[in-house]
Amino acid sequence: MWFYIACLALTVGVAISSFKHAPSIAIVLPLMYLVVSVVGFLGIAVFKFGEDLPFLLHEGVSEFIYIDVNKIYFVAVLGFVIGVLVASRIMPRKSIGDDKWYFLDSIRSRVVYFGRASTLFLVLLAWACLIFSYGFYDLLSREEYIPENIGRLKTVGTILAPIALVLAGVRLRGGYYYVIALVTMLIFFGYGSRFMAVLPICFLAVRILSGGNNAITKRFVVFQMFLSICFVVLAINARRCDQHGLIPYLEMVWAGDVDSSLFLFSFNYITTYSYSLTARILADAGTVSSYLYLSVTPLPGSVINWGLYAPSLRVNEFVPYNALSELALAGWFVVFTYYFIAAIVLVFIEEMFIRRRSVMVVFLYLLFCLFVFYTLQYNLRNATRLIYYMITLSFLGALLAKGRQFMPKKVAV
Repeated sequence: MWFYIACLALTVGVAISSFKHAPSIAIVLPLMYLVVSVVGFLGIAVFKFGEDLPFLLHEGVSEFIYIDVNKIYFVAVLGFVIGVLVASRIMPRKSIGDDKWYFLDSIRSRVVYFGRASTLFLVLLAWACLIFSYGFYDLLSREEYIPENIGRLKTVGTILAPIALVLAGVRLRGGYYYVIALVTMLIFFGYGSRFMAVLPICFLAVRILSGGNNAITKRFVVFQMFLSICFVVLAINARRCDQHGLIPYLEMVWAGDVDSSLFLFSFNYITTYSYSLTARILADAGTVSSYLYLSVTPLPGSVINWGLYAPSLRVNEFVPYNALSELALAGWFVVFTYYFIAAIVLVFIEEMFIRRRSVMVVFLYLLFCLFVFYTLQYNLRNATRLIYYMITLSFLGALLAKGRQFMPKKVAV
């Protein structure tokens, strides 16, 4: 079992040393998969701290299954790293090396194309999608943790929210941004969603775009990571409430009924849980290759009757299959190919935005970070949808670039 973890670590080391002409954000996936694999293995096979996770996913899973899990992580990272290296060689990247802060200055200058009115509209649109998905009163108080028939608006709002937060942080000064960030956090807290952990990352992106190299310190990054884990702790505590919604969750916090011991549990939930979930699915499931096309097609769920198939891709009511396990059930070659293609998409789109010095590259990075997380804890259809969002973002960026060519030039007087 350690052999495949060692191979994975070696592959990550090669990626770190070889990604000089590749998107710097690309290293997030290999590093995250290595951490999940190592911590997951230690939590299940060595120190047993993974046995405290909910749903007891580790029970009845043989050691041979965990060997296959480590193989899957290795094949996924290998496919992604090779994809990045091949794409970087095919499309030589414009080096921004020592010029990276000039590049950020250029990105900041592009943000002005998003006016304050457009930024506020995007914020309100994200809020509307998130609120109408559950319904205003269900967001405040409800019986079930996840209501039935929440619709597609939640996914749209979840994607728009971080983009709107970053834009608001750069374009809106003073207390306006903090009000927007607070309302957004309360909406996700009303969901009891672990997505709250993404919000500090948005603030980090705002600091990078607003202050350049002097805005980011190691202490600041560590604080952001700590804050993200604290938000995960809040989400896990919220799920244990008898009554759900923003009001019951705020009452829980006000009463001090928050189990701080869940801090390490939350880190364990992100890592060991993803590891044991993959093992559980490999141990119990047969093959879902017949569903593979439905999971990766860009067609809307209503067209392919996705609601008929989705219940078959769950461990239980609360736990969906993760993308990595769905791909593994379809075969090792499928795992390699999927991550190889995902890497090529990332490199080509990022290079296009780099050459145009487009602000869209920030949104690409946010979507990619979400993609890494979704592949570990959400189903393949949700993760693949983020790839299509990246491709859509590239077309949108191309259209905006073409539109600017026809804009009247300023004439010096």
